[in-house]
Amino acid sequence: MQKKLLERCLVENCQLPTTTYERLSDWLIKNNNKSIKITFEEIQGNRTLEQNKYYWELLSIVADEIGESKEDLHDCFKFQLLSEQKEIGHEVYLVTKSTTKLTKQEFIEYIDNCKNLIYEMFPEIKLPDYVL
Repeated sequence: MQKKLLERCLVENCQLPTTTYERLSDWLIKNNNKSIKITFEEIQGNRTLEQNKYYWELLSIVADEIGESKEDLHDCFKFQLLSEQKEIGHEVYLVTKSTTKLTKQEFIEYIDNCKNLIYEMFPEIKLPDYVL
């Protein structure tokens, strides 16, 4: 059997882009009379620029209030909220996921968790609301 055909595209007006359609047609011709599995899934977009702007605004407010850098706060929140153990080879390491890899929904949850930590540690700091 031919290798998998991995294709990412934007479906508009219920149609595939021409190049995607052509690649799919070619792949099907090469795999004629073979059993195949077809899977379609929606690709989740990463965080938005608006979300990122709001996040850094939060960090700036807290940084100004407590005299720390927003970059250090970013690193602390990532470590606290996005760290996980990962086995590499025969060793287990603590790795931190990048916020740039979070989906829109994951980033909303991350911001909410950051705000909860801020409220716990610094209840006197007033944070702006994020409106979706």
